Amino acid sequence: MKTFISILVVLFLLIGCIQKPAEEQLPEQILEKSETKEPVIPEETKEKIESEENSEVNKNQDSVKEYETKDYEVSQSNNYVQSPIFTFLNGCEEKDKVEFASIPIDIKDINLVEPQGELTNSGHVTPGDHIGIQYDPKTKVDVRAMADGYIVRVERQPRWSFVDAENYHVYFEYSCKMFGSFVHVTEIDPEILEANAEFKQLASGKAPKDTKSIYIRLPVKTGQLIGKAETFGLLGMLTVDTDVVLKGFSVPDHYSEEPWKTHAVPPFDYFTEPLKTQLLEKNPRKKEPLGGKIDFDVNGTLSGTWFLEGSGYYRGNEEAGYCDGYLCPYWNGHLSFVRDFVDPDEIRISIGYKTGIDYLTPYGVKNNGPAPESIGVEDGLVKYNLVELEGKDSEYGIESYGKQMITKHTDNVVGVMLVQMLDNQTIKVEIFPDKDSSKANSFTGSAKTYAR
Repeated sequence: MKTFISILVVLFLLIGCIQKPAEEQLPEQILEKSETKEPVIPEETKEKIESEENSEVNKNQDSVKEYETKDYEVSQSNNYVQSPIFTFLNGCEEKDKVEFASIPIDIKDINLVEPQGELTNSGHVTPGDHIGIQYDPKTKVDVRAMADGYIVRVERQPRWSFVDAENYHVYFEYSCKMFGSFVHVTEIDPEILEANAEFKQLASGKAPKDTKSIYIRLPVKTGQLIGKAETFGLLGMLTVDTDVVLKGFSVPDHYSEEPWKTHAVPPFDYFTEPLKTQLLEKNPRKKEPLGGKIDFDVNGTLSGTWFLEGSGYYRGNEEAGYCDGYLCPYWNGHLSFVRDFVDPDEIRISIGYKTGIDYLTPYGVKNNGPAPESIGVEDGLVKYNLVELEGKDSEYGIESYGKQMITKHTDNVVGVMLVQMLDNQTIKVEIFPDKDSSKANSFTGSAKTYAR
């Protein structure tokens, strides 16, 4: 009997020892928050895909182009391969080219089209990967499909306390390589809801307290009415082309929980004429690239996005600590040295954590220099006087809803940043609120270390 019990104990310990640790499990992939678990790629499938990709890379390693080959393979016999927006690719359509032959909002209802790369003090501490289509928030506008495709995912968000409207995020698959989404759709067209019972159920009743997601496959045609938008004054629009790999992300794996980001493109070139020209006329950015830019990493320089050591890179982690009694937001560990999304001549420094400066990020730089692209390890300690930004829309004849599109640096210093590149992939940073560079000359014990 003792021998039998001993055998059971040994077996129990062995089972416990070989259980896969939590950190090795394939993480749940989410966009913001989702209660629906995402499809999981089996290990043998992942190995097969990686083997095929490695073989393809080896064959083409001598012919690297500006845009690398696509990251997401499609297999007719494999229903587990995911798109970069976390939907299955089984049933997707191979197309040589996707063209947008319909504008999401009628051109007469569009006030402005915001390019990629916007910075804000929450969520977009790094450059935003979508464009924004402004409309009058006091009106209700139609939202239409831009191309033939499928609605493959829908999120119904909780209502915002300061916006009295529903908030749907609708995700589209246009081909096996091309995807997108509309953000802040406030009403779904009844015909769309009648075509899918699960979608109809999602839209019924009061707005949820937590985000609710569904995964469906509902065909839509170019110009088809998807729903309405009101109150927000902005329709966010993400466009993802997996044939494009943005080169300005030094370590793409650090964005693995938002895999669309390294393929996020400005949509203008995908529109047919005269739609492309009409949209660009609504775009306040007049310097190339007209669609904006989100990837600013330049190896060996300060330029680009950095992550606080131990913060979990782009999406953060629970070990990042607490801020004001709550788990710190994922952008708390973000830091960006980039260019303004409308005027790329303007330097912007964007800081994720609360620095003690009353004026919220992003900041301009006094005298608009030195350029982050010019700062390297050999430059040692560098001082930046952080300054307020001043809106200049009226001078450029621009009327924007809720925010200034054209902003310029001022001479009003709100703090100083000391920064030093320790090596090509690591920097040391410290912020001194309400001081200028003459009063901050060396790091203290409060300095932080960031890495790519």
